[in-house]
Amino acid sequence: MRLTHATVSAGLRVLTLWRVARYLAAGGSSFLLDEVLQWLLVVVGGIAVSVAATISYELALLAHFFATHRWVFGHRRTSWRRLVEFHSAALTAYAITVATTWLLSDGPLGPRFIALFGSYALSGLAAKAIGTLLAFTWTFGSSFFWIWHPHRDERPPASAGAAAMVVAPARSNPAAE
Repeated sequence: MRLTHATVSAGLRVLTLWRVARYLAAGGSSFLLDEVLQWLLVVVGGIAVSVAATISYELALLAHFFATHRWVFGHRRTSWRRLVEFHSAALTAYAITVATTWLLSDGPLGPRFIALFGSYALSGLAAKAIGTLLAFTWTFGSSFFWIWHPHRDERPPASAGAAAMVVAPARSNPAAE
């Protein structure tokens, strides 16, 4: 899909206040579900935190997808393509968070960023908050302008191309005669 004025303006029309509020509620609920599931897997299930965090994140991500797909954007049928795209956006968001956190805490910008806060721990929290904000911006934009963009599924009917096709009569080749 090409990014044109029409596609951007169609995406902006999707940004109703109610839809944005639902999107934020779905994301917040997903976060809470992730935390509760991780706690249950560690405390009740006896699973290591790193394993529990992965399982709870994936389960919450699936719940977030279905809530967003159905409740925020109103689609009734499951779209496996959108699920894969949603996971791709989520993995990219994770990479954005980790990269930003590293860049501002342990990377080349670390010493200057730490000096702003006077503490490695506080600067780490601030770095992750900035990374999370950037990641949220990415997932928000991906959801509204790519994954659930209103015009992305519009295709001309199959018969439109055939009806528009004009067959020209064959010309004889005077050189061949």
